[in-house]
Amino acid sequence: MKKIVFLVLIMCVFACKKVEKPAQSGGKIIYKAENYGLKNARCSNFGDENFVGLNTMQLFFASSSVNMSEDGISGTGTILALATFSLSDTLAEGIYNVENFTSEKNILQDSSYLKIVTKEDTITIAISGGYMVVKNDLALNKNFEFHFVDAKGDSITGNFAGAVKYNLLYDQPTVAQISVDNVYYQIQKGDFVHWGKMLNNSLFYYEIYLYSSDLRRTDTGKIKSGFVLILGIHSVSDTYPLNGTYQVSKHYENNTLLCGTKISNGRWGTYWNVYKNASSTANSNIISGDISFEKTENNFKIIFNLKDQNNNMITGEYNNEMNILDI
Repeated sequence: MKKIVFLVLIMCVFACKKVEKPAQSGGKIIYKAENYGLKNARCSNFGDENFVGLNTMQLFFASSSVNMSEDGISGTGTILALATFSLSDTLAEGIYNVENFTSEKNILQDSSYLKIVTKEDTITIAISGGYMVVKNDLALNKNFEFHFVDAKGDSITGNFAGAVKYNLLYDQPTVAQISVDNVYYQIQKGDFVHWGKMLNNSLFYYEIYLYSSDLRRTDTGKIKSGFVLILGIHSVSDTYPLNGTYQVSKHYENNTLLCGTKISNGRWGTYWNVYKNASSTANSNIISGDISFEKTENNFKIIFNLKDQNNNMITGEYNNEMNILDI
C-alpha cells in the first residue's frame, strides 16, 4: 500500500510541474537593410599555431540551411566567419576588436567575413572594422553582439544567443611514447576509470585509456582518428590498483590484466585500436606479458611489456598524472 501511495504522489508531482521549454539558439545579421537569420555556432580551435601563447580560433555563425560539422561547412545560406585569438580553449567574455595583427581578443581583419551563398552565386563581404561583444549566459551558453563595418563603411550588425560547438584541431602535449611492433605513438595525458565490481563480485575493475597526442573526435565524441591502448585491471583494492606487477590473464584474478575479450557484445580487457575516418582500421587483443604499475600521490608510472594476438610487442613507459573519471 505504501508503494502505491508513493507512486501516485510522484506521478502527481510530475503531472503538476510546469514543463519549461529549453532555450533556443538563434540570431540574425543585418546588412544593407536585409535580415539574415543565424541558427548555429561553431568554433574551430587550431591551438597555438603561431607560437605566441594564444589559441587561434575560427568562429562560424550560420543559418539553419548551412551544414556545419567537424568535417567542414556546406550548403547554401548565410555564414559569418571570424578569426580570433584566446588564451584558453574557449571564448572568454569581453570585447573583441577587429584589427590587422595577432593579439588576445582581436578579430583578424584579413580572415573575417560575411558570406551569402545561394544556388546561383556566392557573395563574400570582408569585415574591415568594428567589434564583437561576448557575454556568458547560463541558459544559452553565450550571447554575441556584432558591430562590424565593411570596406565601404556599411554596417554589418546583429546578434546570436546559443551554445558554441568547439572542435579541437591540434595535438595534445606528449607525456609518453608507446611502440606497437616498432611503430611509435606519442601519448597524451591518460584517463583512469574505476568501474567498481563490474565483472566479478569479489574484484574491483579499473580501466586506463592511453590516447595518442594526435587523437581527434567527432561531434558525438566518437574517436575519429588516432591510437588508443586500453588496460583492464583487476584488483582487490577498492581505490586504486596496488603497486606491483600485473600479468595478462584470461581469468578474473587479483592483480592481473584481463586479456582482450568480448563480453555481451562489448569489448573489455586489454587491447589497442588505430582509428581512421571514425572506423577502427587496425586492432588487436593483448594476450600475454605484463605491466609494472606504481602510483605515487597523483602520479602513475606504468612500464609495458605486452604481446598481442598477432605477436606484436607493445612496449613503452608512462610516467605522469592522469585524468580521474567518475563513472
